[in-house]
Amino acid sequence: MNKILKRITLLALSATLVLTLIFTAGQTTNISAEETKVYTTTINSGDVTSQPLAPTEPQPEAPITVDQEVSQDSIDNVEVTEQDILNHEVETPVSAEIEVLTLKENEVVVNSFDELYTLVTNRGNGVYDTYYMSQDFVVSKSLTVPEGYSFVLDGRDPVTGEYHSLTARENDDFFTYAFKAKNATPTTMHFQNMNISTYNKYGLMYSGYDNTTFIYENVSFTGTTLVHNLKGKVVLNNFTATMKSGYSQELARALEINFYGDNVITDFSSKNGPTFNSATTALVFEEGSSTKISSDYRAIYSKSMDLKPNSSLDVEIVTAYDASTVSIIQTGILTMKGANLNVVINSYTRTSAIVLTDEMIISQSNVYISSNRSWQALTAKNRIEIIDGSTVTIEADYTSPDVIDQTSESTPYSQGLVIDNSTVNLNIDYAYAGMMKSRSDMIINNSTVNMQAAKINREAISTMGNLTITNSNIWADSNDSRIGAVSVAKKFMIEDSDILVDSEGNAGTVSKYHMITAKEFESKNARVNLIIDDKEIIGIFDVEKHIKIVNDGTKPGWFIADGNHKMALLNTKKTPTIEVTTQQINLWNDIDSTTSADIRIFNKDNSTGTLEFTVGTDNSINIIRNTFVPHEGSNKIETGIFNGRATYAMGHVMFQNQSGDDQNIIDFKTNPNAAITFNYNGNQVIEGNADTNGRYYAKLDQPLGVDYHTITIKDGHFEIVEVLDYTIYGSVDLTHYPKTIQFGDVDIRNTAGTHARHDTMTLRVEDTRYERTGWKLEVRAKQELTDTSGRNSVLHDSLIFKKNAQHNGNVINNRPIVVYETPENYDAVTELDFANDLGVLMQLGGPNGIYANTGYTAELEWILTYK
Repeated sequence: MNKILKRITLLALSATLVLTLIFTAGQTTNISAEETKVYTTTINSGDVTSQPLAPTEPQPEAPITVDQEVSQDSIDNVEVTEQDILNHEVETPVSAEIEVLTLKENEVVVNSFDELYTLVTNRGNGVYDTYYMSQDFVVSKSLTVPEGYSFVLDGRDPVTGEYHSLTARENDDFFTYAFKAKNATPTTMHFQNMNISTYNKYGLMYSGYDNTTFIYENVSFTGTTLVHNLKGKVVLNNFTATMKSGYSQELARALEINFYGDNVITDFSSKNGPTFNSATTALVFEEGSSTKISSDYRAIYSKSMDLKPNSSLDVEIVTAYDASTVSIIQTGILTMKGANLNVVINSYTRTSAIVLTDEMIISQSNVYISSNRSWQALTAKNRIEIIDGSTVTIEADYTSPDVIDQTSESTPYSQGLVIDNSTVNLNIDYAYAGMMKSRSDMIINNSTVNMQAAKINREAISTMGNLTITNSNIWADSNDSRIGAVSVAKKFMIEDSDILVDSEGNAGTVSKYHMITAKEFESKNARVNLIIDDKEIIGIFDVEKHIKIVNDGTKPGWFIADGNHKMALLNTKKTPTIEVTTQQINLWNDIDSTTSADIRIFNKDNSTGTLEFTVGTDNSINIIRNTFVPHEGSNKIETGIFNGRATYAMGHVMFQNQSGDDQNIIDFKTNPNAAITFNYNGNQVIEGNADTNGRYYAKLDQPLGVDYHTITIKDGHFEIVEVLDYTIYGSVDLTHYPKTIQFGDVDIRNTAGTHARHDTMTLRVEDTRYERTGWKLEVRAKQELTDTSGRNSVLHDSLIFKKNAQHNGNVINNRPIVVYETPENYDAVTELDFANDLGVLMQLGGPNGIYANTGYTAELEWILTYK
């Protein structure tokens, strides 16, 4: 398909730098790099640890801490002191001590559930609140925890380190086998390092009171329902669950469920209920958490969902072929900030709405949805906001009704669907309805919307309010012209945007329609091109009051509709006022217009003019205002429905992209048989004529440079002259950045302080645009220094960027920091040179938390932003 509009968008160019760091006991620290150049942004962050990392399971080595004594050796009972470490041979790795559990005063080992029962019901005899299991326990009776008593039950064996199991006999009763809170006095029950198995209908843990908290940390669960905490909180931290069928219950019910760490939940329970199923539950996915849910039914039904920065939720639905499920995620309010949501349906499944909410706020986040047959992919009753650099991608075989849908006419918000500074990609095989719909105003600002559909039955975009598209790109591609059809109940406004509808083909549709239906339509300095090959279309505008197309000459702008069949400019049952302020207006039939045009208004001196007129129901023309200079019949105006190919052009002549971005070719469409003079590269000239269809194609002697070039078009019949700017915009690129960074030798005993690189560092940006409008270079940590041995040791805030000798340096963390921003006037090439003690440096607080003889890896992203 021909893509007519040249895309000029805000780009972010990211280059990834991978740093590898190895600390050795008295040896060296090396950083090496491997380059990856990407266009996406990933953020990771944290704080420097002042103590050694404490692994949740015994590790073969322990971190070196020179400010604390090393624990006693359990075999030789030899005390290892700080002096021993300093006297240790440099080339010998520092070995970890064998861990021995030393019980504190509040800790005790329990050997049976009965012993645990006795201690807990007696409030730990006034001493104990932490219990270690020495073997697997079977819950043989209900344990009611005394008022206000909180405890920790640790399933890790104090001698062997293995995880023990906590199992309950199957029973339908609330209270037969359960840990229960006594009343609303604040109580916390913390279960960690264990396997839990229960098939009780209401779970192994239960509370109907306020202020009860159940915590599950490093727990593996198998069964039907784990916990009911109807008025309290549940915490899942590094939690796994395998749900079993048996009851129509959920994994956990609480007023609030908080997710930390890595959580994996598998729920193939034969459609016995959602994994989380309560309209009163708030789900909070805490910062940095990762949660995966695999299910054969609905995954979540909740009051709200809050995805914090750097959190991720992955939902996978697997069912039998052609099975049906309800909404995959249904929640009152969905809030995402800096998070990731992925929903994948891995079989041919018929679903209700995939994500169904009352309100949906997606900020700085990524959403990916892949489905087969479904209702709406993203649906909200009151409002949907996709903002602040978010990306939403939806792929489906079949959707009905609209893919993104704000459904309520009585929403309390004036704006039902907002896409701001974001990207939306919709790739649908068969859209039974449309692509995006709202019952109140729809706003698309500073964004890109890509829409593709093999078949579509309704208008791609529709709203019962106003539609405003500002500084955005809308790309629509289909064999069906409804991919570009828009229905707006009030005003449709386009400003400084690029819109391309490419619908080559000949697909039929349900009913005849117009491309733009609205009460009012206005296009200002926009570039709109509609390629329409669907013969069901009967006209361009179905507008009641006013059509206004304005190109003030400050930048290229046009409105062009081109079809291979008859079509009218207007719905002649309505008589809107048409006002066009531009350089030229053309309405012609390509097949029959070799000698005359149906409507052509122009100025001989090529200045901008305004034509305001109405068309009566009998196709009569009433000119209200015409500032174009009349010349030899140029005011001749005729209307009608063309019998062959119809082309409507208002504004500058429309150019096609260079063939394959080949700058040795000029290829555009203008008036049939027009004489063309193309001045380019300052002193080069080529002349010729357009063919009978108005196409002009020529190979150039030299490629087009980054510059304004001019095309002069002369039409002998009308004696018109039009001089147009044809611009090659150029680009901005980060052409040089560090491929390898080395910090030289670092002794682990002398890590505290700022460490210079071994080499100097150079950053070079080349701006080849004809009009340089400024750029900004930033850097951020995609991944902070992390050990490669799997201990999860992270040296947070360990990298800084120091701009000059007087600068203290900024920490390189999850948020981009500015390295350089251009002044008002600057050269095409900007080179930033940094001595080895400037630029990217390593800053450490000491050896605490650093493992010896262990590799550390980090990634930096360089982000170049420009308009």
